Amino acid sequence: MPERVSNSAYQTAIFANDLDAARAVIDDMLERGVSAAAIIDEVIAPTQKTIGDHWQSGEWTIAREHAATEISSRMASFLETRSPPPRPEGRILVASAEGEWHSLGGLLVSVGLRSAGHPVTSLGGPVPSGQLIPLIHDLGPRLLVVSCAMPANLYGAKKVIEVARETGLAVVAGGSAVTPARALKLGSYAYLPDVRSLLNYLDRKGPIPRTLPESRSQRDEEASRLARITGELSAKLASAVMAEQLGEGVDTARDLGGDGLFLLRALQSAVLLDEVDVFGNHLNWQIEVDPERSELTRRIVEIMQTVIPPGFERSRAVLDAVR
Repeated sequence: MPERVSNSAYQTAIFANDLDAARAVIDDMLERGVSAAAIIDEVIAPTQKTIGDHWQSGEWTIAREHAATEISSRMASFLETRSPPPRPEGRILVASAEGEWHSLGGLLVSVGLRSAGHPVTSLGGPVPSGQLIPLIHDLGPRLLVVSCAMPANLYGAKKVIEVARETGLAVVAGGSAVTPARALKLGSYAYLPDVRSLLNYLDRKGPIPRTLPESRSQRDEEASRLARITGELSAKLASAVMAEQLGEGVDTARDLGGDGLFLLRALQSAVLLDEVDVFGNHLNWQIEVDPERSELTRRIVEIMQTVIPPGFERSRAVLDAVR
């Protein structure tokens, strides 16, 4: 049976922005023999989800969320200092999806692996998928773990997974944006929702189970074509918004392009997965996070219909569904 431990004392310390109290809670758990993996899965990760929910709902400011997340990062580093020396076995590579700036999930995975004696190389923030190939050849890892927290970045996760599989490397995926069905569509060998499931997967006898990737579908092809022109579309969206003088309160076309870029990434992921809600939920989230720009965000979505060229029927269907 998995270890069960309450996160209430830790959450109280985090919410009070009390680093020393949080460290004392973690230290007490370690002294009582609670494993680092259980602390990550039962204490730090659930608390971090609550932090994210408070920020997304508008209850917390970005500053307060950052302060709480910093404590979680410090606690992960604290756990890492208790890790044993790595065993002489194949290295595990931990990476985030392209475009994924929520790096705490990958950090927690890395610490959990090291706590069990696995040699790990963690890439921290996102890395362009093409740049992974030389690193994979240099390190010769036995497994890549891909973390994705934002559904809008699931196409970015797919790119990382495809590049790794082309080298013959086994890949598994996790993170709050990943589900068993999505993991299969992304080409992951397995869906591993937490550190302990990953450790159990690695403890299997014999080679890592390998699955065949799904054959590329029309949704894969359209998502890839959309990704190739995303930079061009983002620039067109910024120009169109500036021409309509809707960018009030926004300093540069680059900022406007960023708004459009996030929405285009969500559209790529929605098309890839055939899930309209991936785009719709991201749109609602972007409006809720910055309500002062809600009119601008909605107008960007309307303009997307005009700048996406013919031949992108699935993309247009997603945009029509959320209007």
